Amino acid sequence: MSGQWSEMALQESDRRFRSLIENATDIIVILDDKGIFRYSSPSAERVLGYRQEDVVGRIASDLVHPEDIELIMGVLYGAIQNPRVSQPVIEYRVRHREGTWRFFEAVATSLLDDPAICGVVVNCHDITDRKRVEEALRGANRQIGNILESITDAFVSLDREWRFMYVNQRAAQLIQRSQNDLLQQNLWETFPEFIDTQLDQECRNALESQVPVTFEEFYPFLKTWFEVRVFPAVDGLSIFFVDITDRRHAQAELLEMSTALGNAVEGIARLDVHGHYVALNRAYAEALGYNQAEMIGMTWNQTTY
Repeated sequence: MSGQWSEMALQESDRRFRSLIENATDIIVILDDKGIFRYSSPSAERVLGYRQEDVVGRIASDLVHPEDIELIMGVLYGAIQNPRVSQPVIEYRVRHREGTWRFFEAVATSLLDDPAICGVVVNCHDITDRKRVEEALRGANRQIGNILESITDAFVSLDREWRFMYVNQRAAQLIQRSQNDLLQQNLWETFPEFIDTQLDQECRNALESQVPVTFEEFYPFLKTWFEVRVFPAVDGLSIFFVDITDRRHAQAELLEMSTALGNAVEGIARLDVHGHYVALNRAYAEALGYNQAEMIGMTWNQTTY
């Protein structure tokens, strides 16, 4: 009975994970300890134009801006030295298939010690639109209002009295209030749920120190994980935030899946929508005459006769 339950739980986990990676805007990649691509999720083609076969076997630095390679390799090394610990969020540039440069942010977590994954899992998010806005802020671009309303990130600005001075449409949607209802209102009085959270602490610290900060936090009253970026100025704060709930769920599902695969006696593998292996256990690999590490990123057709 327990075996039946474990199999049902694994199937449900597999269904949730497939749905997340197939529909997510974030890109999920798996690198080996040398920084070579072993897997890339379907969203990479939508966002950057690269198919799985375009990148598997290539070193990640081939697609990274030369000025950002040292940063990328440093984060990879840090992840390897700290297994299962998510590294700090970084920003870097990636070359689109058409040759243009796109800005990305990423979080890396090493699961090299997990035989079901055998790699460093990197969650990447395109922030090119956000960088355009940041540049506009620095240059005091008069078209900033149009840009702020066109981006996918949520944005609010606060004065030193914590009053909302600007709220874009995306921010209003995510925090479930209208723009007109928020303008000139005090953040803490309007949302007492934010008091004593990391948002509270980081915003106050940023305003005092005048140092930007980035963090992730879950807000139960909104049932949402946010990645928050706070930029201080003399007259207040500019805050960008993005819903990363799907990313967090994908990470949790990946860990749940790897645990289930590790506990299973029979051979089990997980494939993405294009038939590429994302994870598998030793029994499955041995049954086909491979080791686990070499099968990640291969297609099912490549391993069957």
